[in-house]
Amino acid sequence: MLTLKPPAFKHFCVNINRGNIRSAIHLVDAIIVSCNQQLVGPKNKNHWRFNKQNCEQVVHAESGGYIDKISGVNNKLMQAARKQYPQGVDIGNAIVTSSFNNNVDDKFKFVIHACSPWRTQEKDDINVKKLLKSTYKNALYLAIRTKNIKSIAIPALGCGVNLIDPVTSARAALNAIIDIENETIGND
Repeated sequence: MLTLKPPAFKHFCVNINRGNIRSAIHLVDAIIVSCNQQLVGPKNKNHWRFNKQNCEQVVHAESGGYIDKISGVNNKLMQAARKQYPQGVDIGNAIVTSSFNNNVDDKFKFVIHACSPWRTQEKDDINVKKLLKSTYKNALYLAIRTKNIKSIAIPALGCGVNLIDPVTSARAALNAIIDIENETIGND
């Protein structure tokens, strides 16, 4: 685990842990996960190639609402997302929904759905890195602006079915945090 606290970051305390997103479910107010543009949840057959749940499926399973037994999609979660954005969400953007864990005191209350790029959709690595950094920044800004979110857990966005290298994702996350810090310092 790596912890970055002020003065390294003025507005954030960042803990970097390696492990499963399940370990954060009872420790944070919100979890950020990758989503697809259509906001249909992890229905893509590529999710199943790992023969285990990915981060999005874990969050769907741990959120309140009906879980489709075949796809692992939490229909209540996806309906809430599509209600806000019926046409879907653009790559690089993020939206927040309730986790529908209202009756469980120590479980995360929000899900931030971040639409990260696919490695195979973009023409070059530079565009993937820009879009991924934008995805992290938009998700973090949404978390900062949402009332009652004081702590978040973020897996390595875009890894897994989106085929982005974990090192690339980690760098994008750190660069997004640095950008936000620099932007907010100018606004103080």
